Amino acid sequence: MPLSSFVSNIISRKPHVPEFETVVLETPRMILRPPRESDQKAWINARRESRAFLEPWEPAWPAREVLPKDFHSFLSAREKKWRRDQGYSFLLFLNDSKQLVGCVNVNNVVRGAGQYATLGYWIAKDYAAEGYMTEAVGAVCDYSFKGLKLHKIAAACLPENVPSRRVLQKLGFTREGMVRKHLKIAGDWRDHILYGLLEDDPRP
Repeated sequence: MPLSSFVSNIISRKPHVPEFETVVLETPRMILRPPRESDQKAWINARRESRAFLEPWEPAWPAREVLPKDFHSFLSAREKKWRRDQGYSFLLFLNDSKQLVGCVNVNNVVRGAGQYATLGYWIAKDYAAEGYMTEAVGAVCDYSFKGLKLHKIAAACLPENVPSRRVLQKLGFTREGMVRKHLKIAGDWRDHILYGLLEDDPRP
């Protein structure tokens, strides 16, 4: 393939970045959309109430309780990354009650010859083990391939985080290996299992 054609193919994969407020994904039980200022109370409550449930799997939390400034930092960072095509964030709301139950983040978007990103997600403790995260991650993967035109999505899980691993396995992710001391969790550098999903991989 001529170099000019190769470069053209790479450039054509970069999508027009939609406005931060306009993207809404729908699943049978949920609405997924970017965070808004009005989500502050629900986000803080979900994080506070689920702290003990989530803390073993996430990078270090502040010693103090979750505060409004934490939400503002989250919102500002996610909006900036979205507008720069560096990352995309979706809060999960139940269709019936409009309850905020979790979040899925598409992080570290790489364009050029890579066309991939990493995936992160959390679910509120009262809504775990009900299939919501599998439903949500599946929808975000669809959007990442079709809307964001990514070629691959990667995700890393602690070996003992069986529920998170099951989410990825149910959606067709392939275990690709172990990454040594990949992320600092609760003050310690921890090995993670790396999973990957290609745009043309068979999916359930």
